[in-house]
Amino acid sequence: MRVLGIDPGTLRLGYALVVAEGESLRLEACGTLVASPRAPLPRRLAHLYHALQETTHRLAPDVVAIEEPFVPRREQVLAVRTAIAIGQAQALAFLVANGLPLLTYSPSLVKQVVAGHGRASKPEVAEGVRLLLGLPAYPASPDSVDAIAIALCHCLLQQGGEPLGVPR
Repeated sequence: MRVLGIDPGTLRLGYALVVAEGESLRLEACGTLVASPRAPLPRRLAHLYHALQETTHRLAPDVVAIEEPFVPRREQVLAVRTAIAIGQAQALAFLVANGLPLLTYSPSLVKQVVAGHGRASKPEVAEGVRLLLGLPAYPASPDSVDAIAIALCHCLLQQGGEPLGVPR
Protein backbone atom coordinates (compact mmCIF):
# COMPACT_ATOMS: atom_id res chain seq x y z
CA MET A 1 0.00 0.00 0.00
CA ARG A 2 1.34 3.41 -1.02
CA VAL A 3 0.05 6.13 1.33
CA LEU A 4 0.40 9.82 0.56
CA GLY A 5 0.29 11.82 3.78
CA ILE A 6 -0.56 15.50 3.48
CA ASP A 7 -0.12 18.22 6.10
CA PRO A 8 -2.22 21.06 4.63
CA GLY A 9 -1.15 24.67 4.85
CA THR A 10 -1.60 27.85 2.86
CA LEU A 11 2.10 28.77 2.77
CA ARG A 12 3.78 25.41 3.33
CA LEU A 13 2.18 22.06 2.52
CA GLY A 14 3.99 18.94 3.68
CA TYR A 15 3.74 15.66 1.81
CA ALA A 16 5.17 12.18 2.28
CA LEU A 17 4.80 8.83 0.59
CA VAL A 18 5.07 5.85 2.95
CA VAL A 19 5.00 2.34 1.51
CA ALA A 20 3.58 -0.45 3.68
CA GLU A 21 4.44 -4.00 2.65
CA GLY A 22 3.21 -6.46 5.26
CA GLU A 23 4.63 -5.26 8.56
CA SER A 24 7.38 -3.28 6.84
CA LEU A 25 7.14 0.52 6.52
CA ARG A 26 9.38 2.53 4.19
CA LEU A 27 9.60 6.24 3.46
CA GLU A 28 9.81 6.66 -0.30
CA ALA A 29 9.54 10.44 -0.63
CA CYS A 30 8.81 13.55 1.40
CA GLY A 31 9.01 17.28 1.01
CA THR A 32 7.36 20.64 1.40
CA LEU A 33 5.54 22.62 -1.25
CA VAL A 34 5.96 26.36 -0.66
CA ALA A 35 3.87 29.32 -1.81
CA SER A 36 4.88 32.97 -1.71
CA PRO A 37 3.72 34.71 1.46
CA ARG A 38 3.27 37.89 -0.60
CA ALA A 39 0.77 36.30 -2.99
CA PRO A 40 -2.94 36.61 -2.22
CA LEU A 41 -4.55 33.51 -0.75
CA PRO A 42 -6.30 32.40 -3.98
CA ARG A 43 -2.99 32.54 -5.89
CA ARG A 44 -1.17 30.62 -3.12
CA LEU A 45 -3.86 27.94 -3.12
CA ALA A 46 -3.72 27.64 -6.92
CA HIS A 47 0.07 27.26 -6.81
CA LEU A 48 -0.13 24.61 -4.08
CA TYR A 49 -2.93 22.80 -5.92
CA HIS A 50 -0.90 22.48 -9.13
CA ALA A 51 2.28 21.50 -7.27
CA LEU A 52 0.41 18.88 -5.21
CA GLN A 53 -1.35 17.57 -8.31
CA GLU A 54 2.02 17.08 -10.03
CA THR A 55 3.51 15.47 -6.90
CA THR A 56 0.55 13.10 -6.52
CA HIS A 57 0.78 12.06 -10.15
CA ARG A 58 4.53 11.43 -9.82
CA LEU A 59 4.24 9.43 -6.58
CA ALA A 60 1.19 7.36 -7.65
CA PRO A 61 -0.31 6.65 -4.20
CA ASP A 62 -3.02 4.07 -3.52
CA VAL A 63 -4.59 6.14 -0.75
CA VAL A 64 -4.38 9.70 0.58
CA ALA A 65 -4.35 10.59 4.30
CA ILE A 66 -4.85 14.21 5.33
CA GLU A 67 -4.65 15.89 8.70
CA GLU A 68 -7.83 17.64 9.82
CA PRO A 69 -7.56 21.32 10.76
CA PHE A 70 -6.81 21.96 14.42
CA VAL A 71 -9.11 24.45 16.14
CA PRO A 72 -8.09 25.44 19.66
CA ARG A 73 -10.76 25.27 22.35
CA ARG A 74 -10.42 28.99 22.89
CA GLU A 75 -12.34 30.55 20.03
CA GLN A 76 -10.05 33.45 19.20
CA VAL A 77 -10.61 35.30 15.95
CA LEU A 78 -7.07 34.54 14.71
CA ALA A 79 -7.43 30.83 15.53
CA VAL A 80 -10.73 30.64 13.67
CA ARG A 81 -9.30 32.47 10.65
CA THR A 82 -6.30 30.14 10.63
CA ALA A 83 -8.54 27.07 10.84
CA ILE A 84 -10.62 28.33 7.91
CA ALA A 85 -7.49 28.90 5.80
CA ILE A 86 -6.15 25.44 6.67
CA GLY A 87 -9.56 24.03 5.75
CA GLN A 88 -9.21 25.65 2.34
CA ALA A 89 -5.79 24.03 1.90
CA GLN A 90 -7.31 20.72 3.01
CA ALA A 91 -10.01 21.12 0.34
CA LEU A 92 -7.39 21.48 -2.41
CA ALA A 93 -5.85 18.20 -1.20
CA PHE A 94 -9.32 16.60 -1.42
CA LEU A 95 -9.56 17.74 -5.04
CA VAL A 96 -6.11 16.37 -5.88
CA ALA A 97 -7.04 12.96 -4.44
CA ASN A 98 -9.53 12.73 -7.35
CA GLY A 99 -11.10 9.34 -6.81
CA LEU A 100 -8.39 7.80 -4.61
CA PRO A 101 -9.52 6.52 -1.21
CA LEU A 102 -9.24 9.50 1.14
CA LEU A 103 -9.13 9.51 4.93
CA THR A 104 -8.70 12.31 7.42
CA TYR A 105 -7.13 12.04 10.86
CA SER A 106 -7.24 14.46 13.78
CA PRO A 107 -3.92 15.87 14.98
CA SER A 108 -4.41 14.20 18.38
CA LEU A 109 -4.96 10.76 16.80
CA VAL A 110 -1.84 11.14 14.63
CA LYS A 111 0.18 12.09 17.72
CA GLN A 112 -1.33 9.20 19.71
CA VAL A 113 -0.45 6.64 17.05
CA VAL A 114 3.03 7.92 16.19
CA ALA A 115 4.27 9.30 19.52
CA GLY A 116 2.21 7.43 22.12
CA HIS A 117 0.01 10.27 23.40
CA GLY A 118 -2.36 12.78 21.85
CA ARG A 119 -0.65 15.87 23.23
CA ALA A 120 2.82 15.01 21.93
CA SER A 121 5.14 17.87 21.03
CA LYS A 122 6.66 18.35 17.58
CA PRO A 123 10.00 16.85 18.74
CA GLU A 124 8.18 13.80 20.19
CA VAL A 125 6.33 13.25 16.89
CA ALA A 126 9.60 13.63 14.95
CA GLU A 127 11.26 11.06 17.22
CA GLY A 128 8.33 8.65 16.75
CA VAL A 129 8.64 9.05 12.96
CA ARG A 130 12.38 8.47 13.14
CA LEU A 131 12.03 5.34 15.26
CA LEU A 132 9.13 3.83 13.31
CA LEU A 133 10.99 4.19 10.02
CA GLY A 134 14.48 3.47 11.37
CA LEU A 135 15.79 6.80 10.06
CA PRO A 136 19.23 8.00 11.18
CA ALA A 137 17.95 11.59 11.52
CA TYR A 138 14.77 13.61 11.25
CA PRO A 139 13.70 14.96 7.87
CA ALA A 140 14.64 18.65 7.65
CA SER A 141 11.16 20.15 7.25
CA PRO A 142 8.64 20.07 10.12
CA ASP A 143 5.88 20.06 7.49
CA SER A 144 7.23 16.89 5.91
CA VAL A 145 7.64 15.27 9.36
CA ASP A 146 3.95 15.95 9.99
CA ALA A 147 3.03 14.49 6.59
CA ILE A 148 5.08 11.37 7.32
CA ALA A 149 3.33 11.03 10.70
CA ILE A 150 -0.08 11.26 8.99
CA ALA A 151 0.86 8.55 6.47
CA LEU A 152 2.29 6.37 9.26
CA CYS A 153 -0.88 6.83 11.29
CA HIS A 154 -2.93 5.47 8.39
CA CYS A 155 -0.56 2.54 7.79
CA LEU A 156 -0.42 1.54 11.45
CA LEU A 157 -4.17 1.75 11.93
CA GLN A 158 -4.70 -0.34 8.78
CA GLN A 159 -2.25 -2.97 10.05
CA GLY A 160 -4.47 -3.35 13.10
CA GLY A 161 -1.57 -3.79 15.48
CA GLU A 162 -0.96 -1.95 18.72
CA PRO A 163 0.77 1.20 17.47
CA LEU A 164 2.50 2.92 20.37
CA GLY A 165 -0.30 2.88 22.89
CA VAL A 166 -3.36 3.49 20.75
CA PRO A 167 -6.35 2.39 22.83
CA ARG A 168 -8.37 -0.47 21.36
